[in-house]
Amino acid sequence: TDIEIQGGIWDGNTSGGSTSNGIALFGTNNQYIHDLTVQNCGGLASHGIYLGTNSSSFISDGIYVDNVFCDNNYLGNEIAGPTTGLFTESARNVNVSNFIGKNAVDGRGLAFTNVWRGHISNAHAIHNIGGTGRGFDIGYGSHDVSLVNCFATGSSLDGFVIADSPGTDPADRTQIVNCHAYNNGNNGFVVGGNECTIMGGSAYNNAFNGVRISVDQNHNVISWMVC
Repeated sequence: TDIEIQGGIWDGNTSGGSTSNGIALFGTNNQYIHDLTVQNCGGLASHGIYLGTNSSSFISDGIYVDNVFCDNNYLGNEIAGPTTGLFTESARNVNVSNFIGKNAVDGRGLAFTNVWRGHISNAHAIHNIGGTGRGFDIGYGSHDVSLVNCFATGSSLDGFVIADSPGTDPADRTQIVNCHAYNNGNNGFVVGGNECTIMGGSAYNNAFNGVRISVDQNHNVISWMVC
C-alpha cells in the first residue's frame, strides 16, 4: 500500500469518551503524512495520529511524517485522555521530522512502542500533562531509534524517556543527539533501556534530575554513555 495524506486541518471527535484519533492507519506500508494540523482529539485513548497495527493487520513498514502539528486540546468538559500527539507502534523504518506534539492530556507528545529503525529530528513536545505527561517516550520493544535536535518542555513528568517495562523487551540502541529538556515536572532525561547514547544537548529547570539512569527489569547495569 502507498498512502499520502497532505494538508488541511484534521479535527478529532471530542464529545464523550470514545476513541477519537485525528488520523489512524493500521498495517499500511509507505505512509507519507505531511504539511497538516491535527487538533482536538480529546476522547479516551485518543491520538492526533495513530500509526500501528491491530489483530488483523500487518506490521507497518515505511512511515514518513513531516511538518505536522498535533494539538490535542482538552477543553474541560470531555473525558480526559490518555492522548498522544503521534503514537506509533509495531512498525519498521519510521521517520519523523519537523513535528510538534502539544497539549496532550494524560499522554505524550510523541511515543514509539515496538518500533524498529526510527529517526526523529527537529521535533518539539510542549506542555503534555497529566499522570503520564511526557514529551518523548521511546517505549518497550523499540530498537535502533535516534532523536536529533528535539525539545521537550512543560511536561508534567519527564522530557525524554527511554523505557524499560518489566516483563517486556526493553528499548535498546537509542541515540539522543543535541536534544534539550527544560521546565519539566520530573526529570529531563530518563534512560531505562540498553545501549543508549546521549551526545550534546542540555537539561535545565527540571524538577528532579537532569539525566536519570535506571536499571533493566532484571536489575542489571545498563550499557550507556553520556558525552
